[in-house]
Parts: sequence; structure tokens; C-alpha cells
Amino acid sequence: MENIIITNKENTERKIKQIKKEGPDKLHFLSDFDRTLTYSKVGREKVPSLISILRDKNYLDEDYSKRAKELFIRYHPYEIDPGFSRKERSYKMKEWWTLHKELLIEKGIKKNHFKKIAKDKSIKLRNGVNLFLEKLSEKNIPIIIFSASGCGEAVEMFFEERKLNYSNVYFLVNRFEWDNEERAINFKTPLIHPFNKNEKTIQEIDWLYKKIKKRKNVVLLGDSIADVEMIEGFEYNILLKVGFYNKEYNKKEEKKYKEVYDIILTNDIGFNVLYEKFFKKII
Repeated sequence: MENIIITNKENTERKIKQIKKEGPDKLHFLSDFDRTLTYSKVGREKVPSLISILRDKNYLDEDYSKRAKELFIRYHPYEIDPGFSRKERSYKMKEWWTLHKELLIEKGIKKNHFKKIAKDKSIKLRNGVNLFLEKLSEKNIPIIIFSASGCGEAVEMFFEERKLNYSNVYFLVNRFEWDNEERAINFKTPLIHPFNKNEKTIQEIDWLYKKIKKRKNVVLLGDSIADVEMIEGFEYNILLKVGFYNKEYNKKEEKKYKEVYDIILTNDIGFNVLYEKFFKKII
């Protein structure tokens, strides 16, 4: 596969031209985190998700790792198999996320565990993300970073650690309530899982929705077919969808990505290519 695929050149150019014409005040970005803003591989090693780092690197005890893996084996098929109905998949994801969060609380998860995950060297931002975020900040264009991870607060800490937590960057992630010793005692709503990771959830957070409701031009960034659903519930004017194809080449999968994304980036290329070729025109 070539590094950049434009599924409909004329339509994509029309969208970019219209976004540029209406200006940065009408624009906001929606982005997934794992393997979208970050590389899917470092060297030959597949980059783990945040929650798998917690599960597999013994940040808690062996019993946690064992039980977390059991939950993964039981529920992951519902996440990836479109043969189940969306209603059933959504129900199972909510059940999985709830059970996992209860397990984390039982095992005494603390903020410090998330801080350690945020510093993990196996997670690496794509080249050019820093510049991209800097330019968004200069124009005060909001970007909402979605994560359905069970340790979503580590995403925010990841950006804080790298001094990229600009005031226009918002994090829609799963959060805990903490006691005075920074130990988790409950989890906050809304509970975000892969099948409700969308702008309907943003509307439940009034102060955040006010930031973007008049910005009807949207650039969406994701790495899975399901990520395009992040826009669900938002009445946009222009939607430019950018997908990172991180999988081994598969003709059937390529076709699916072409059906839903305007621009597809392959071979784990850096964000700098995306910025120079497309985003520089609209930011």
C-alpha cells in the first residue's frame, strides 16, 4: 500500500477548501489516542495500549493481571466481532468496563500508577504531533482527545508529562474519584467504552459542548473503522475523516477503510506528513 491514500480526491479537496474558507473559528478536531496520535509500533514491537501496559507489566499484583486477562478473553470477542448486534456489543462493553474498574478499585489503583504508565517509554507520539498541537494552540482551535481506556486519566498525564497540555486540548476519558491518599474509591460518569465514544457523550458535559457546538467543521482522526462514530450526535457542516491503517495489508480491510475515511495513512508514517500535506492548509 502507498503511504497516503485519498479515497476521493475531488471531494477531499472540496472539504479542505471549504474548511479553509470558513476559517479556524468554525473548526474543531476529534481524535482517538492509542495508535492514532501515537505510533502503532516502535521498532518491530507493537505498541501496547495504556490499559494493556497496566495489565501486562505487573504495576499491580499477579491476581489483577490474571483476572484482567480473563475479562479480556471473555469480552474482547464482542468488541471486534460485527456478527453481534450493536446493542449487545455496547451492553457487553459497558459490563466489561464496569467490572474492570471495580477490579482496579479492589486492587488499590492509585494516581501514581497512572503517572508511571504516562512515563512508559513504549508509548511514542508520532513525529509532528508536537508541531500540530502547537499550531492548534496558536489559533485556539479545540481538539478533543477521546480514550475509552480503563486508565484514561493516564492519557492526560501523558500530555502533561510532555508539556503538551495546552488550554485548547480537552480530554474525554474515563475518570476515577480519589481519596486523600490518591487511591481510587469510585469511578465517574459518563463511563466511556468503544461503543459510546462519540459526541453524544460530549453533550452530557455542558461546559465542553459549549466550546465546540458552533464549530461545525470537524476533522476526525482515528485508527479503526469504529472511530468514525466519534462524530455521532453532532450536526456538522463539513467532516474530514483521517484514518491510520496500522494493520497488515488486507484487501478486504483496505476496502472498509476506503468506504469510511477520506484520507488513509499507512505504514505507520509520522504526523508531519499529514500536517504538511493537508493540515497546514486549514490551521
